[in-house]
Amino acid sequence: MEDMKNTKKQIADAYRDCLRHPAYGSVKFHLTSTPKVGVKTKHTRDWDVYCGEFKGWAANIYNISVTASMQWVERVLETGLATADGMLTLDATPEDGAPEGISMYSATCAQQGRGYKIRVNRGIIATDGVYYHHADTAKKALSGLQNKQRRAA
Repeated sequence: MEDMKNTKKQIADAYRDCLRHPAYGSVKFHLTSTPKVGVKTKHTRDWDVYCGEFKGWAANIYNISVTASMQWVERVLETGLATADGMLTLDATPEDGAPEGISMYSATCAQQGRGYKIRVNRGIIATDGVYYHHADTAKKALSGLQNKQRRAA
């Protein structure tokens, strides 16, 4: 139980590092042992939040539910992928066939969209420990990582 609480706190810290937190509403974190990780956002309007001269306006309420893997600490945090390239990684599993010095992971990541919308992307992350690149395929991820390495040199 204590491990689950600690894991949720670590995910919340990573969430705050790369995604917006709504002024009104909540962000809740859930852990799952199934591969169904993701983010759900529910938008409502509340006419009773504001008072006084602002009474004629409705407040936008965003309730966000983040579901991550139970093995998030081992799979994501310890491999350095928690906030890779400004995205919150919800789950990652190692992929075979990476060149020497490069690691590739099949991952599900949450990316900040417009306003408080959050997009969930599934794909491949390639990393050399310093640079990261997200893509749909392993070939594109590797190519993007090599481009970043060249530009930095």
